[in-house]
Amino acid sequence: YLKHLSSTLKNYELTVLNQIDGIAAITKNDAVIFKQSGCYKTLTDISFGVDIESYTLSDIIPSPDLFHIGAMNWLPNLQGIKWFLDNVWHLIHKENAEVKLVLAGRTMPQWLLQSDYPNVQILGEVENAISFIQAHGIMIVPIFSGSGIRIKIIEAMALGKVVITTNIGAEGIHYTNNINIIIANNIEEFKTAVIELIQNPEKQKRIAQNARKLIEKEHDNNILIDKLLVFYQQLMKEDTL
Repeated sequence: YLKHLSSTLKNYELTVLNQIDGIAAITKNDAVIFKQSGCYKTLTDISFGVDIESYTLSDIIPSPDLFHIGAMNWLPNLQGIKWFLDNVWHLIHKENAEVKLVLAGRTMPQWLLQSDYPNVQILGEVENAISFIQAHGIMIVPIFSGSGIRIKIIEAMALGKVVITTNIGAEGIHYTNNINIIIANNIEEFKTAVIELIQNPEKQKRIAQNARKLIEKEHDNNILIDKLLVFYQQLMKEDTL
């Protein structure tokens, strides 16, 4: 049934691609997909933005732990966390038995709630996502499927957090690996990234500061609104030709 729904939705989207004035895709990759799907209308890419002033950097020193926040009824999140727990976590715990992993997000599955992974705390849905992110150290986002942009990664970077994720997880972000984010695509890379950050607080601080600067530069709502207005003006000019 889900395959039928997805196929029907895809067919509908393809039929309406050229019935609209223009498309503002959320990533460059998405814009390319629209073009490859036969869209000949005006295209641009305008990323997800935040009200940067609402994401204030906390003066409180966060716990030196790992954390993840995301809804567990979204399959890529669920698959990624299970992969991390089953393949990476025991290697990290073997090298540093004190490090802790905190998981937050709605719809935690029963198998996870009933699990006994060492030093893993499962909170479920939290009252305030920003406060939760501020209170913890290094964000892990092991994502291996899906597309688009990960809002929680943008929010964590805006709050001055180091994020370890995959190429897919960082899609839509104009990052520089090991400068403002850390990319890890397999077991060894994830383990090494975590251990190095825990052992090197200065590196963690530097990447966190650069992450904030990147969001200020490219994901501030004020900047993106200006881009959107220029796009609208372009469409209006084309409409009068």
